[in-house]
Amino acid sequence: MTGADLHGQRSRRPRVGFVTESFLDDGGAMLEGGAERHLRHLVAVAAGLGAVVTIYQRGKERDDRMVDGIRVVSVPAPLAHMGRTLGARAISDGCTHLHFQYLERVPWNMHGVSMTATSHAVYWDIPYVDRYRKWYPGERAGAAALPVWRYRQLL
Repeated sequence: MTGADLHGQRSRRPRVGFVTESFLDDGGAMLEGGAERHLRHLVAVAAGLGAVVTIYQRGKERDDRMVDGIRVVSVPAPLAHMGRTLGARAISDGCTHLHFQYLERVPWNMHGVSMTATSHAVYWDIPYVDRYRKWYPGERAGAAALPVWRYRQLL
C-alpha cells in the first residue's frame, strides 16, 4: 500500500534488514560470489517495492557505510551467534522485516518481526580470486578441491 492507509494516514515505508555473513570484504569492496549477487538482487527488489534496505554483515570491526546506494552495517559477532547478534542490531535500527541469507543463521527465539531466509549451500559459484580464498569452504584445501567439485556438480 502506498500513499495513505485505510484510515487516511501516511503509511511508513517498511524497513528490511538483510543479514549475511559476507557482502563486503575487509577493504570495503563488494564480494562477487553467488550469495552476494543473489543478495544484491533481493535488495533491488525490496528497494523497488519501496522498502528502506540495510545489509547487516558479520565483520571484524564495527562499520556503517554506503556502497552503491546500499547501507552496509558490519558488526563483530561469533559465527554461532551471528544471526541473533545481527538480527538484534537490525531490529534496534527499526527493521520491520529480516531476511537471513543463510537458513541456518535464523535465530529460533527472535519475536516481533517477520522473517524469511535463503538456503544457500552451493560452492561451485565461488570465483577463483585469491582475495576470496578465506571464504572458500575448507579454505586452502577447499580451493584445491573446488575444480573437482564444480566439474562433478555440472555433470
